[in-house]
Amino acid sequence: MTVKRTPHRPGDRHGRPRRPAILRDAHRRLAKIRVLVADHDRRTAQLIHSVLMSFGFDIIHEAHDGEAAIKILEEHDIDLLITEWDLKMLSGIRLVKAIRQTKSGQRWERDLPAIMMTAKADLESVREARDAGFTEFVAKPFSARSLSTRLLQMIDNPRAFVISEGFIGPCRRRRSMPPPGEIERRGQHDPKSKQAVTMSEILPPNKRLKTLIGDDLDGKDIFTDNLINNVQRDIMRHESQFIEWARDDIRILEVTYKAMTEDHNDHEARHKFYEAAYTIKSQAGMFGYDMGTEVTRMLLDYFHDARPVDSNTLIVLRMHVDTIRVVFQHKIKDSGRAIAVELVKSLQKLVAKLS
Repeated sequence: MTVKRTPHRPGDRHGRPRRPAILRDAHRRLAKIRVLVADHDRRTAQLIHSVLMSFGFDIIHEAHDGEAAIKILEEHDIDLLITEWDLKMLSGIRLVKAIRQTKSGQRWERDLPAIMMTAKADLESVREARDAGFTEFVAKPFSARSLSTRLLQMIDNPRAFVISEGFIGPCRRRRSMPPPGEIERRGQHDPKSKQAVTMSEILPPNKRLKTLIGDDLDGKDIFTDNLINNVQRDIMRHESQFIEWARDDIRILEVTYKAMTEDHNDHEARHKFYEAAYTIKSQAGMFGYDMGTEVTRMLLDYFHDARPVDSNTLIVLRMHVDTIRVVFQHKIKDSGRAIAVELVKSLQKLVAKLS
């Protein structure tokens, strides 16, 4: 666990970097919000941390597995949770379910705002995160705008909190949407009534984030286009670092691929291979490498849990790894370029032939 604050660099008389006025105001407003970032990949956690700092958040805790996240929640006051799905020890889904099911005696509140940030962005995963009680969902690779949009929603339009037998969490229906079948089935919470609610208990929205930034401003007054564009430029300054990370992940793909050719039942190699591909998919699009995201998405869709490792599988994996290496060697960012289109078509034909 680490707690990092905005680093002091040469700038004003206090040693802080000089910022445009809008960024200074954003920092002043958002610095009060205490954030917990939980991600199994330390490099990705660092990227999220850096982006949050660029927005103006100041108190940021990091956890790299679910149990460490729980410990931080027990020891520190947290106002916002951002978590990956695939946490070791305790998954992001189980982590938020544990938070939502808390009744009393814990440091955190059960209606703690929580964002699922993951590369598992298919419709089924989005629904599972929603049903687990997440407040918002951000797909990796993320951008300054996609993250700020979810943060803005949580600040300016928090949802009512539902407690029922089958679900605990922010209302899964947006305010502007009618109830299913136009019939309201949710019970209403009356704090003065001692009678038990038979269907659902509806609690007021958690407005803590809005209170912390100040009731005199809306989130949209802070998350301006100017701020978002500046943060996105800050992200792009990490591109060379990301390329080094991608090369490290490609080396892991090579080593684990070789291990699987020697032992088709090497489950540890399989797991590390999948994890390296997942990391590339999670980060590539942040730096404009849409082609890297596309190829690793195809790889992960093909190499699912039910896929046995056999000679045909290894041929397909080899082709994907070679393509990923070409993408980063030649810095092929745009998936619409002719060479990118041909690479994808070749992969699709190979998968169709050998599947």
